[in-house]
Amino acid sequence: MTVSSTARTRAIALSKVCINVAGITCLIETSNKTFADLLRRKYSRFLLAEDSELSLRVEIDQRKSSRFYRSRFKTAAFGNIIVSTGNIEADVNLVEGRGEVSMASLIEDKTTFNLFGVFLASLYAIILLENKGILLHSSGVVKDGVGYVFYGSSGTGKTTIAGLSSPYCVLNDDRIAVRTENGTTLMFDTPFWDGGQGQGDAIGFPVKGIFIPRKDGSSCYLKKLNPQTAVSNLMAMQYGDLFSQCLYGSVQPRDSFRIESNIVPRNNKLCGAIFDICCELAQKVPAFYLYFTKDGTKMWRCIDALG
Repeated sequence: MTVSSTARTRAIALSKVCINVAGITCLIETSNKTFADLLRRKYSRFLLAEDSELSLRVEIDQRKSSRFYRSRFKTAAFGNIIVSTGNIEADVNLVEGRGEVSMASLIEDKTTFNLFGVFLASLYAIILLENKGILLHSSGVVKDGVGYVFYGSSGTGKTTIAGLSSPYCVLNDDRIAVRTENGTTLMFDTPFWDGGQGQGDAIGFPVKGIFIPRKDGSSCYLKKLNPQTAVSNLMAMQYGDLFSQCLYGSVQPRDSFRIESNIVPRNNKLCGAIFDICCELAQKVPAFYLYFTKDGTKMWRCIDALG
């Protein structure tokens, strides 16, 4: 008895990888075992047994060459996400909790695999907005079970502060997830961009404060921000971040994230959600300008003085 090609296709075992970031789970299914193994290594601290809110089916087409240009995220009232790049095509229905992803080129190629990481980070950023959370361009430090968020654009000192905080647990020096759960604002490690020492089992740490770095060659001190100024800074830096610009529809990047002048309309619903969350953060968590030198002891003595 012969087996039809359709039956053989159905018989192919799917490799399954379940990732948990900030308490939000995503099951990735693929027939490509190599890709699944890469996922397990990349997100090893964030793996979970299969119990997902979102299921993604990923197919690899190795006949196509790897390109990444004209990247666009399109969202419709949060419910549907359409992604179209030279390397990834995706259609994700958040209401139904499922999606289809097609990737081109050899998955062993580092650039190709990293682009899937950009897609996954973008997807999580949108899902977080639906769950009273936000993905911040920030470093996060845990000291005595309490989280400290250092939020700013590239070059402001986030990585420097992470280095000055080496006696403590540096979760991540580039992307931190912040969510409100049961009235408490929590900070979570993420697997996106640079990793830290990590607490990959989705542990959330109560946030003590949000600190916006300001380099100062002579002294360390804090300047508390009123809620209005805090919101202004949070929003300005959110839109000043290239990743966020791509995600929220304010620019269309070409040629490996090089920005051209073709501006596209923002997604008003996403922007409104970001504003609401920034307002809530500013009301619940104190925010400060942190003027610091390269003396980590003095910097943390200044922060600890908050009590």
